[in-house]
Amino acid sequence: MAVATGAAAAQRPAQRGTKVAVVILREDKLNALIGSIQAVDGTAMALPVDVTDHDAVGLRRRKNRRRRPSLF
Repeated sequence: MAVATGAAAAQRPAQRGTKVAVVILREDKLNALIGSIQAVDGTAMALPVDVTDHDAVGLRRRKNRRRRPSLF
């Protein structure tokens, strides 16, 4: 799995076969990036969260821990 900042940084590892988790608040941008990664046969998981909201990030982290075995 890759952690990247920015759309291009997320697309590069996905094009090489790395699974990518995408964290973006705006759902339209999130869906567009996920779609562009999947269009090149990449694997990406959408994680909508406001990274400036400490509580929201903590909640997302807890949810992901529960589903980690089936992330991809």
